[in-house]
Amino acid sequence: AERREVERTYSVDSFDVPPNRACMRQRLPTRVVEDAAAHRELLVGTIEEARALQRPTLLLFLSIDATAAFSDHLHRIGVRHQVLNELQREDEDYVVFRAGQPGAVTVATNTAGRGTDI
Repeated sequence: AERREVERTYSVDSFDVPPNRACMRQRLPTRVVEDAAAHRELLVGTIEEARALQRPTLLLFLSIDATAAFSDHLHRIGVRHQVLNELQREDEDYVVFRAGQPGAVTVATNTAGRGTDI
């Protein structure tokens, strides 16, 4: 349907381009936890696993308050991280650059860096 619309609107042909590489994404099972404390500990465990493998970790939260609360928790337990939300003091481009570094932990809101690949 889309292909016909493009051809009709722009008078051009289109075709599917196969991916350059196979998808590396893994679909993991959903995990359900009892409460906020268990959720925090699950996230911290995930961070530790990723850091051991030198993989960057991006944690997305719905609000600035939630990013601040989780950032405070990470500070208390000694996990180095950075925050990407509408209030961070650092330049967003610099934070995004560091977010992809091996072992980096970034706590962000869903809207921070929207459209940015980390």
